[in-house]
Amino acid sequence: MRQSKNIALMLGFLLFTFLFAACENGNNEKFNNDKAELKAKINASIDKIDAKIDELEGKMDKAGDDASDEINETIDDLKDRKNELKDDLSETDNVVEENWEDFKSGVSNTVNDVEDWVNDIHIDIDVDEE
Repeated sequence: MRQSKNIALMLGFLLFTFLFAACENGNNEKFNNDKAELKAKINASIDKIDAKIDELEGKMDKAGDDASDEINETIDDLKDRKNELKDDLSETDNVVEENWEDFKSGVSNTVNDVEDWVNDIHIDIDVDEE
């Protein structure tokens, strides 16, 4: 009888351990998937910034002095935002699960703000007359 109780306790413990490990693996998988999704979102935003920088640099030859100054200033701002996003991208690997939701929310808001700002950049070019 005593041996049956011990076996039952061992089986119960093993079942509990297995279920706990399965839950942990599921949480880790979701956590890792969330990180991968956020990284993809950050990289997409960085790509949009690069595209906008390329577009603005292409307009430099046609721009007048005032527009050239504005373009250079905007490119500098874009590069600063890109560096901030790269920092967030690097930091993503170091975030622990307990801080994940706050980090993800903050970075997602930053990415959305940057993308809105990039989409709103419009510089009128006064073509220099030669």
